[in-house]
Amino acid sequence: MAKSDSRSRELIGYGAGVLVAVALTLVGTQLHSSSAELKFVASLEGLLVALIVALVVRIIDGENKAAAAALSTEQRIMDRIHDLEEEALPFVSGLASVPAIAGDIQVIVESAASTKENHSDFLSARLNHRIQEFKAEVIRMADEGTFKCETRDEEFGLISGALNSAHESVRAVAALGYERWNQPEWFEYFGWYIDHAKRHPEIRHSRIFLLRREEALIPEMIRILERHEAAGIHTFALDIEKVDSRLDHAVVLFDEKLLVQHVERKGSHVEVTFTDVADEISVSTRHFDALLRFCESESACLWPKQQQSRIP
Repeated sequence: MAKSDSRSRELIGYGAGVLVAVALTLVGTQLHSSSAELKFVASLEGLLVALIVALVVRIIDGENKAAAAALSTEQRIMDRIHDLEEEALPFVSGLASVPAIAGDIQVIVESAASTKENHSDFLSARLNHRIQEFKAEVIRMADEGTFKCETRDEEFGLISGALNSAHESVRAVAALGYERWNQPEWFEYFGWYIDHAKRHPEIRHSRIFLLRREEALIPEMIRILERHEAAGIHTFALDIEKVDSRLDHAVVLFDEKLLVQHVERKGSHVEVTFTDVADEISVSTRHFDALLRFCESESACLWPKQQQSRIP
């Protein structure tokens, strides 16, 4: 605005100079001209004054509009910055609450931008698609409180963390059948729990196997039961034909905070889900307690024979 005022003063000074020059010319003209000529000159003087004033006003008005436009542009920029700050605030606040992954998220964003700039549209699209898949998984975990394992190795890694999180009890129902338990990968699976029970005798480990009666007589199955028992795990086997089908679910409870569910799918695939949903944990806890009460029945309990003295 100061610049505009200075320019206005220059224009006004210029206009005044022009008027003075015109006035001097008119004085000279009056000294040597007739009455008609003087009238013509006076009219010309008025016209020149009007033109000069109009020019000055127009220039000043144009500069004022330019200044106003500049201010308007500046205001729009400031408003947009404010909007961006408002949009970014929840994101920044969210990152502040999870500092352990803030750097990882920044790397993902930078990598996506770098891929878009330096690689093909195909790779950029694939990267974006993978990020969107990951986002959907994260949202499902946040909304449902569940996580599904993709591989057996992933499950084993998570079981290790779950066992380390338990402070009071680890209670399991094995319901997938002898044919599966006799496979090498399940020998390794049971080994995680057996080793943990040996290292932490202060934590109560219990496992209930649901078997057909003839399976309880198979030497390999007996060795599985004995292996658990030798590690200090409270080990039971129930006749699955005498168990309510609603209780026939393979689960593991870590304290009363985390639940692992094994669901047999088509073929040999077993879907493994970790959840901390309180309602699901409560239902599985009641089912486990109901199965434990079945172990008091001579007709239903297949292992051990002196079952009543073994119930924790």
